Amino acid sequence: CVCATILGVAPYFLDSIWLIIASRALLGVFQGTLIVCTSALIADYFIKRKRQRVLSLKFGIVGIANIALFIAVGNISINNWRNGFLLYLLGVLVTLLVIFYIKMPPHTQLAVRQEKIQLPWKDLFTPYIGAFLGSASFTMLFSQLPFLLQVRGISSSPAFAGTLTSVVSVGMFIAAFFYANLIRKISAMTLWSLSFGLVTLGFTILTLSPQLSGIIAGGFLSGLGTGTAMPNSLSMIFGRVPAAAIGRATGVQTTCFFLGVFVGPMLGGLLSRTLGGPSPALGVWGGVAVFTCMAYFILSRREARQSATNNSSE
Repeated sequence: CVCATILGVAPYFLDSIWLIIASRALLGVFQGTLIVCTSALIADYFIKRKRQRVLSLKFGIVGIANIALFIAVGNISINNWRNGFLLYLLGVLVTLLVIFYIKMPPHTQLAVRQEKIQLPWKDLFTPYIGAFLGSASFTMLFSQLPFLLQVRGISSSPAFAGTLTSVVSVGMFIAAFFYANLIRKISAMTLWSLSFGLVTLGFTILTLSPQLSGIIAGGFLSGLGTGTAMPNSLSMIFGRVPAAAIGRATGVQTTCFFLGVFVGPMLGGLLSRTLGGPSPALGVWGGVAVFTCMAYFILSRREARQSATNNSSE
């Protein structure tokens, strides 16, 4: 928290673009660490249904924070672009909260004492690939949305595109907030199928609809689909690895998530240049979402049959 706060505020005082870039790169290292730590702590402090509720709350708040910070940065940076970096001073308050309230969970000492535990990669493939494809879907949408608005003749304003992006974020945090309720009624694998089904529907609408209302609806549905990617992948991981290995398994999950964040815009740009615009690019990724939806649906049916067989044998 201390390092993230210092590096976050640093560009306010720096004049060299290379020093600013270096500070942002280092900031990413510590922010990634914070994401892993918070997820691993949730796994250590809470179990079963309560853990799912806290995961749901965590990513719902992340969605709200993203919207609030986008608005705050836009307003305080009107007169000076550097002012936005002062928002990282909130890290001082966060650091104090960590010092006073975050205690060492018992599994941390256990993980330190034990030898490295082999992760069950076969069981973790489905949540890892879901985290990667889910994050790639929403960053691809964010990167292509301004070009889509321009091609459709709706707006070429970056501010308008940014405002519309917040609609997608609203869908994401709504889905995250209701994750705990959803996972009580359907299995995690079925939820993956539902999530990518919504992404498919959203990207299809974005590809075909020439109206602003269609773009809003498509973006919102895509946000609903991707909003459960992080809590659902983490919940599956927590239920499939030993307590002492949760930190390492969560680190891999976070790596998959940020790989998707990195790859999504690049794939979107590549597809757009190759196919002649954002609409066919989003259409192709909608096809990827269809395939992913069907794959998870087949896995969910297989999982249900295995569960029924085990119950009958007992």
